[in-house]
Amino acid sequence: MSARRKPKLPLCTAAVRGGMLICRLAASDGEPLALFCGDEALGESGFIAEAGGFTAQFSLDALPATPGPLEFRFMNTGTGEEIKPALTFRDTEALLVASGPGPIWCQLAACDGGAISFRAAPAHLPLIERRLELLVDGISLGTAMTVPPKPPEIGKRLANADHDVSFALPATLRDGALIELFDTATQALVHSETITWATIAAALTGAHKILEERQNRLTAELGRLRAKLGAVGDMGKDALLLERLDCYHALVMDRLDREFAAMRRELGLADSHFIDTGVAPAQLVLPAELEGVGLYHVEFDGDRQWRWFGPETTLIMRNINPAVRLLRINYLPPSAQPDLGHVHCQVNGREARTVQVPTEHAQVLELCLTPAMHRPDRSLIVHLTFENSYSPPNDERALTMSCSTIELIAA
Repeated sequence: MSARRKPKLPLCTAAVRGGMLICRLAASDGEPLALFCGDEALGESGFIAEAGGFTAQFSLDALPATPGPLEFRFMNTGTGEEIKPALTFRDTEALLVASGPGPIWCQLAACDGGAISFRAAPAHLPLIERRLELLVDGISLGTAMTVPPKPPEIGKRLANADHDVSFALPATLRDGALIELFDTATQALVHSETITWATIAAALTGAHKILEERQNRLTAELGRLRAKLGAVGDMGKDALLLERLDCYHALVMDRLDREFAAMRRELGLADSHFIDTGVAPAQLVLPAELEGVGLYHVEFDGDRQWRWFGPETTLIMRNINPAVRLLRINYLPPSAQPDLGHVHCQVNGREARTVQVPTEHAQVLELCLTPAMHRPDRSLIVHLTFENSYSPPNDERALTMSCSTIELIAA
């Protein structure tokens, strides 16, 4: 006697509502239903008996952003048979239209005069990007796509559903304006807010708090690494690593300082005043005291010491008197390449004028500093880019100048 086969399930009807895919069948054999989109398994669902049939519901929150058409297919987990028909959408925008205008939490993230940014968290389909339109006082300033979070690792839940989106502003909103965000797929109003000077200040203050937290975390991590490296044996290699860590820390601090300065300018606040700490300014920096990236180890010949710079060198000098207006690099060029060519220089992110001055015993590269180049923490970050360099035979280094001393001259 042949075994009885389970009857095939009847045709289904399916629809998407509020981020859920709902599948209805007139009859069920009790086996769960599995949902697929392309080759992506989106989960399984049992049936709920209702009047006129059985219903299975699937959350689409794990559906990743997918270009092109979407095809949702159903499979009986007991028999492995596919249940027809599949549910198809032209693209993710059509899926969003079918799902409906679900709630989207949204807030102003930043407004720096040239751009305005928002953070949005949709309640449904959080991995699907949205196209939002910005209106300022009823005038459309165009659309932009949100940047959704990355899909979580397999087996883990999505920790953060925040989307980021930014728009360019043709004019500052310092005098206030009504801003509105619309979801172009559903034509739903996502966010409406009257921007005032106080609102902009609050957003900038929040951004500054985030920068401060980043700075504190970086400083704490650097201290932890220094303590760890101080306890191990290969101090030659560790010293180089510590130097690079210090340089990285200083460069990041410089970036944070510049971002904070931009915030203060946007708020119309005066630049921070220099505080006299009573520490004597450095007037002469020797090669062994130099910190930075792109410079090579100190070399000695008797009492003389020098340090070669590479084609791109960043120097970090701390506790510099803000009255310094001239930085003089005393150097010798490679004998086989005496012409450095053009030297481009930035000091704390600002262009600095350079002058090459020959002297009796060496060459001098003079950097002219302005008061605006000095920072409240008294550090100078000098970035040099050389047009010409030289690599000696059997030497992988690219050499530009051998620095013997750096002089700092106050006005």
